[in-house]
Amino acid sequence: MRTKAEFRALRETVGISQGALAAALGVQPRTLRRWEADDERWEPPEDAWEELDALRADQERVVGFAVRKALSIREEMGGEPAEVVLPYPQGRDAETSMRRANARLCADRLRRHGLAVRFAAPDESDALRMAMEARTE
Repeated sequence: MRTKAEFRALRETVGISQGALAAALGVQPRTLRRWEADDERWEPPEDAWEELDALRADQERVVGFAVRKALSIREEMGGEPAEVVLPYPQGRDAETSMRRANARLCADRLRRHGLAVRFAAPDESDALRMAMEARTE
């Protein structure tokens, strides 16, 4: 049995707001707030969990691809690039918020591999931007 706190943490991990998730699920934002509140009368339904799980799986594919690409580039460069520049877009829409969440997760994983990471506006970032936005099948 998963908890309301896990539901909220998963939603925040993928970078989707309550309003955007509510819209995707066809419910009112107040309903989603109730699912995350300490009120036992309201529990997130299975379809809400499935949507978040699908978003998380998508995130893992995108971030995994970007990390593999960066490590491959490091290897091609003899093991020591100066830094990886990740796009960090501006904006308030749901897609931009999710891209920023992906960038943060990617940065964390790249740092664990010993790479220096810097965030930049998308037009300033290197070819890894395409990797961050790529959807693998």
